[in-house]
Amino acid sequence: MSAKPLVVVTRPAEQAAALQQQLQTWDYPVLLMPLLTIEPVPWSDQTRTHLQQLHQYDFIHFSSPNAIRYALEPLDSKTVHWGKHQRIGLMGDGSRDMMRHYYPESEPCWICPEQDQPWDSEALIRVMQQQSWMKDIRRALLVKGQGGRELLAAWLRAQAITVDHALVYSRRCLQFTAEVEARLQSLAHNGRQVWLLSSSEATLALGQLIQQSGDVELQSRCWQAPVLVTHERVALAAQQAGFTQVIKCRPGEQALKAALESLHV
Repeated sequence: MSAKPLVVVTRPAEQAAALQQQLQTWDYPVLLMPLLTIEPVPWSDQTRTHLQQLHQYDFIHFSSPNAIRYALEPLDSKTVHWGKHQRIGLMGDGSRDMMRHYYPESEPCWICPEQDQPWDSEALIRVMQQQSWMKDIRRALLVKGQGGRELLAAWLRAQAITVDHALVYSRRCLQFTAEVEARLQSLAHNGRQVWLLSSSEATLALGQLIQQSGDVELQSRCWQAPVLVTHERVALAAQQAGFTQVIKCRPGEQALKAALESLHV
């Protein structure tokens, strides 16, 4: 078996620590290179009202662990009232872990995509379409970052459900600087590496950073490095960005471990 490659983790810093620790327990060298910075945004009066009246909603969807953190952390847990029959939509293991931190007793109410499915709105909708309680949903609150897709909101409205939004964070892509160029140069000449890409927005930004270097050799080395993705949208973004070895794997730790091991047989 060949030596293990350097794994470049591109998740936002807030989400990278657990993945870094897991990779290190598998004896992989890890480099953190967050491509997105996640920042809380000041709540509008509307967002504050929605979050202070969570009990009025039949369905609450948190788009990511950041949505959970930046919505629930500022609230006084003693003043938060949850409805007895609410359903809470979550995306992926990170969101489950974050929700356990803030609201562990809510687990029986969680609605999540199947483990073998992509962690996206389409998969969540497929699960919800099979639930008998959907007929009782009248009001929904979508807790999310600024921007992003509106697929879930559109589907809920098509079911005659009133949809409100609570915007609690923003995303900012990494910008090209001399420091970033130096890091890319180091990676390009540092032997074998594999990139873990989890956001189509961040992946396209990475492609632009590599392009902005203007260094043909750096570009060739970076774009020839394998990238691992768990979603078709990110795979398409990686191809558009210039990467030539795009490898799709299923979500979850064991699928990631198997995909990494296949790269150094």
